[in-house]
Amino acid sequence: HLNALGYNALSVTTPTSTSEPIIALNYPAFSILDWGKLLAQVAASHVKRHDLPPEVMLVSWSMAGKAAQSMSVQAQNAGISVSLFVSLSATPPILGALPLATDFPMNPETGYGRSPDPAFKGFLWNIRANARKEGLQDIIPEGELVSHYVGEGPVGLSFTGTRYRDGKIIADQLGDIHDAQGHRFVDFPLTATIVPQGRHDLRHTVTDLYTWGMITTNALYHNHIANNRESLSQARDSEIENLSELITGAPARLSKKVHGNHFFFVGETGARETAEAISWLDAEAQDLREDLNRAKPRISTINQSTFD
Repeated sequence: HLNALGYNALSVTTPTSTSEPIIALNYPAFSILDWGKLLAQVAASHVKRHDLPPEVMLVSWSMAGKAAQSMSVQAQNAGISVSLFVSLSATPPILGALPLATDFPMNPETGYGRSPDPAFKGFLWNIRANARKEGLQDIIPEGELVSHYVGEGPVGLSFTGTRYRDGKIIADQLGDIHDAQGHRFVDFPLTATIVPQGRHDLRHTVTDLYTWGMITTNALYHNHIANNRESLSQARDSEIENLSELITGAPARLSKKVHGNHFFFVGETGARETAEAISWLDAEAQDLREDLNRAKPRISTINQSTFD
């Protein structure tokens, strides 16, 4: 569906101990920083190989949201600009967005954190619910889900205050903050959300607009106000109000609601609706950038005391 809408699509995974892993070797110390570097390297190689423009849109699902800052910064370091980040029920890199782990059992053979069985059962239930909506028995059969998609992985990606070090899993909340850099608002591109509605993904349904919205408004504030205080000194009140409304309204403007669960994009209907939502958000983000640029020439400066 994305191809039909004019987009090239590239999927990048992380080390996972499925029975048929894409990354065969174990990397128990793999971190959120490594995740960003991996994405940047893979994206840069495909941009060069296929002679594509060096600009990407990052679309992250679930736990991949924790690497939003890392992915954005590493892509830029590789010469690739990031036009937009889109969350698909993604967890932001904000410590506390997930409960901190008090005990994370380790697989001694791989060093990976053991996957809880209830999580797999939840994945299977969600996908089968999508299949029923499509009038199908299965979309991803259980055996294929196990062999290709679900497995154990590095605990440093869980963002639950744990990581692998010296052959064991230890508590390290500061390590999560260092890796995820969720407080580095200036590093984030425009951020958009696709939020499922209903009872089956309530954490994302209730919080995504506001957790990602906090990042969006702070990034826009720093880029368009805090870094331009001198140039804003003699602006009219109406001009400042216009700029403020553009920034505070950005999270809701860059958000789309869809029906479904945590796997809302799995299945023909969900995949089509998600692709259309991504395309719509891409266009809306471009309109917002133009609106912000049009607001700039009308503003000269504002007194420093306004921001104190």
